[in-house]
Amino acid sequence: MRNIINLKRERDNAIILNLVRKFGPLSRSKIRSLTGIRLASVTEYVKGLIERGMIIETGRESSKSGRRRVSLELNKDFGYTVGLEFRADFISVCVVDFSGVQIYRQSKSKPLGHNKDRIVDSIKGELERAINYTSLERGKILGIGVADPGMVDREGGISLFSTIVEGWENVPLKQILMDAFDRPVSLEQAPMLKAVSEAFAGKGARHMNMIYVEYGEGLSCGVSLENNGRRIFMSGELGHNRVSDSERTCNCGSFGCLEAIASMPALARRVTEAIDLGAFSIMPRLSRIRGTELTGEIVFEAARKEDKLAVRIVDSAFEHIGVGIANAVNLINPDVVVLDQTFSLGGDHALSLLERTIKRESIRNIAAKLKIFISDLGEDIGALGGALFVLESHFEIPTLPTPECLTAS
Repeated sequence: MRNIINLKRERDNAIILNLVRKFGPLSRSKIRSLTGIRLASVTEYVKGLIERGMIIETGRESSKSGRRRVSLELNKDFGYTVGLEFRADFISVCVVDFSGVQIYRQSKSKPLGHNKDRIVDSIKGELERAINYTSLERGKILGIGVADPGMVDREGGISLFSTIVEGWENVPLKQILMDAFDRPVSLEQAPMLKAVSEAFAGKGARHMNMIYVEYGEGLSCGVSLENNGRRIFMSGELGHNRVSDSERTCNCGSFGCLEAIASMPALARRVTEAIDLGAFSIMPRLSRIRGTELTGEIVFEAARKEDKLAVRIVDSAFEHIGVGIANAVNLINPDVVVLDQTFSLGGDHALSLLERTIKRESIRNIAAKLKIFISDLGEDIGALGGALFVLESHFEIPTLPTPECLTAS
């Protein structure tokens, strides 16, 4: 019984903190009217939150009785969370305050290579730079959230492997960073943390059930689902769904995977094979002009210029991607699908084809209500998600357990 009482107190505390966060400034009496918690208890809980530094008194507001009530607001300087995303050629860091406002962000193209130690050193260096730039006290850092490019063991905090960062496997990254910074660390898959960004700061903010689709070296998705009024998040390896009878081997070792036939490297490979067989295209010339090998970006550029080979390859890829996304839509029944900004490189024609394919392959009643958007968040979306994911854990409202008499067999 004592544990239930303590849990209820924690729950009431969390409810009050979230109310002040969402609707502040608020008076104690307004909190009582919104929650039904006794005013004496509200006063006690508020006192504790003020003593901990999580909320502050900011002034007085008028009331019908003539007495001016003290207003309460969230203390944005109570603490800060740091987020980081990395890939083989990119790293991004951001810092948010206790209200979720970004106070630092830095994204850069940086070839990290395939050496584990070099990647880890780059991660630690960028985190150190962000902390020093913002002059944060270590004790004010509530936690660090890392967006990993591959599969992770969440409980063990281990980067298991990545199909897009060669050699990145079995790295105990969580413990490495905890040892380096002496702060809590959360290690999550990048697509999930990008879904967190969309859920709290992007196109998914008004939709509890959402799929975020990441596109580039591979294809993956992050999912937000409603559970008793709360969001739960997870990742999915969309690129490793079999959508073709192609015998093309995927990096995962299987065949016919979406990643193997529709990722950006796959676009470049398919174009190169077609040109080697005699197909005409402007893409070799575009490649020479840019002084680079033929890439997925060049294929997209040629498609926007209506190069016939590029249009054919991109249309084929986007149709396969549309089928893959529709499979996920049919399983999850989301309100919205958010596509990462890379999809827009395909141009209006390809995007229209992708949307039509998703709607056509989705179950009719799901397709009728489904909204599809391009993300408007920047390249720091993964780092922002890492910071927001850690921040949200400090506002989690505990759930009361089901009475034992109802669960006993």
